[in-house]
Amino acid sequence: ELRGYPFYLYELAKSYKESGDYKKGLEEIQNGLIACSNQFDSYDIKDNPPSSRYINQGMAVELLKEKAELLQLVAAQDQKSELIDLAFECYQVADTMRIEYNKTLINKDDVFFMDQKWRPIYNDLVKLSPTIAEKYLYMEKSRAILFRRNSNEELAKVKSDIPAEVLYFEDSIKKNIIRYKTEMLSDVDSVEAAASASLFKSKRKLDSLFTNYKKQYPSYYQLKYSEAVASLDAVQETLDQSSILIQFHIGNDRIYIFSTSDKEAHMVDISLNDSLKMAIMTSIDQLKNADSYEADVFGKNANILYEKLLLETLQKYQDKTNDKLIILPDGILWNVNFELLLTDSPENYTHNDR
Repeated sequence: ELRGYPFYLYELAKSYKESGDYKKGLEEIQNGLIACSNQFDSYDIKDNPPSSRYINQGMAVELLKEKAELLQLVAAQDQKSELIDLAFECYQVADTMRIEYNKTLINKDDVFFMDQKWRPIYNDLVKLSPTIAEKYLYMEKSRAILFRRNSNEELAKVKSDIPAEVLYFEDSIKKNIIRYKTEMLSDVDSVEAAASASLFKSKRKLDSLFTNYKKQYPSYYQLKYSEAVASLDAVQETLDQSSILIQFHIGNDRIYIFSTSDKEAHMVDISLNDSLKMAIMTSIDQLKNADSYEADVFGKNANILYEKLLLETLQKYQDKTNDKLIILPDGILWNVNFELLLTDSPENYTHNDR
């Protein structure tokens, strides 16, 4: 009797969350997962339907995201650390499902909208990941979303090499998938069964088409569908003994600073508080606007940013010569000139040092 009402249950769960009744919110989220799933009836919050059992994948992704957030809130409220592991699992399932769902979308704007909504979730995945390799994976996935958003021109070029009938076939399969998912909501068992069988066949056709794309049109598949990212081991193999890669990821209220040499990797996270934001913005403004430049102010901020953004990370590699730092910023940090940061306060520099 719940089937067909996942959005209502999703909104109901959110209202419970806003009122502080997180456990009741979890109950309604679980009801929502049942409502948008096929042949899944577990009311246990530890359970999630297999991805193949979701009728509405887009709604399921939203439900799983909300479930993960509620699990974290209940974990903090009741001091139950095991719920954090469940939240991480929800995010992982939702991430896998988002990738599958995106491949069935026809309109590229829908894909970008879904990606943009999802990028903040990688903040939680970075925070909750138990290993540094997994933390790095989700930082890279977040960066890959930005790459796809900025690859429209390249995609248009490679798309022109594909026969029109092949692209039409791709869109027709996706339209059939949408239709069969809708028909699976039918109260008539025979209609639901037929739609389920047709949906399975259409997904197989789409998978087969993607396999063909990988072989014949790899650039098109890479730009439009691939979410593969380099592993930590692969990155370390590219670094020589004197190099350190430092990569930033800006979350809601934290900055995650990942670093790796050819043999070791570390993660540091710092608070993105008002004083740090002010130092970043002042440093950027001083470089962009000559009229606002003041040497002492710039020097002070340059030292603050070094101590906040780099010092703790570099202290972990004291046995290395640090001849080469490779820095990958994120967000507003792209506007920071890391080469001009000062390792000491300005008054301790001589004129020649400056």
